[in-house]
Amino acid sequence: RLEGHVSAMATAELLFGTAHHSESLLYFYARQVVGIAVAVHGRLHRGPRGSGSIAHLGVGGSIPCSCGRTGCLEATVAEETVVARAVREGIIHEPSIGHLHEEAAAGHAGAIRLLRARAHALGRAVGILRDVLDPARVVLGGQAVTGAPDFLPDLLAGFAATTTLPGTDMVEVTRFGADVQAMAACSVLLAQLYADPAALT
Repeated sequence: RLEGHVSAMATAELLFGTAHHSESLLYFYARQVVGIAVAVHGRLHRGPRGSGSIAHLGVGGSIPCSCGRTGCLEATVAEETVVARAVREGIIHEPSIGHLHEEAAAGHAGAIRLLRARAHALGRAVGILRDVLDPARVVLGGQAVTGAPDFLPDLLAGFAATTTLPGTDMVEVTRFGADVQAMAACSVLLAQLYADPAALT
């Protein structure tokens, strides 16, 4: 499940990342789907139905969503959406995010435009969530971020243009990179051990 996946990555940040000493954390994940985890004083928040959903957070734009509205975050930034649009526009011939990044690296203006727009929409979402939650630290994960370092400035620009709170230096990309899955899996077990050492004996 997405919620458990994102919560595990947030746990890794709490145990081993720069958020270890932060009073509060917003972990933001984006790839084919989007999700968040929120922690206060080192403990993940879980509501009656889990961590909540940001799939239909409005970020502007005209891309239709299955819910009937336009401009929902997940429908706007999902790999499938971005790649399908690139195929329709003739930028790539096969539906592959890797091919789209290759075209952008080669200087294709259309590929660059799509990936910049995606990054900017992600930044707007992070800015909205930052204003609502006011976390001490924001960590970004998922291949929409870690797999697109050239477009991080666009994400941060979207964030800075959206947030109304002072300061923007609390946002960072996860430092775990490709190792995040392994770190997340280990962190869940370690968190259980730290919380109740006797339970695992």
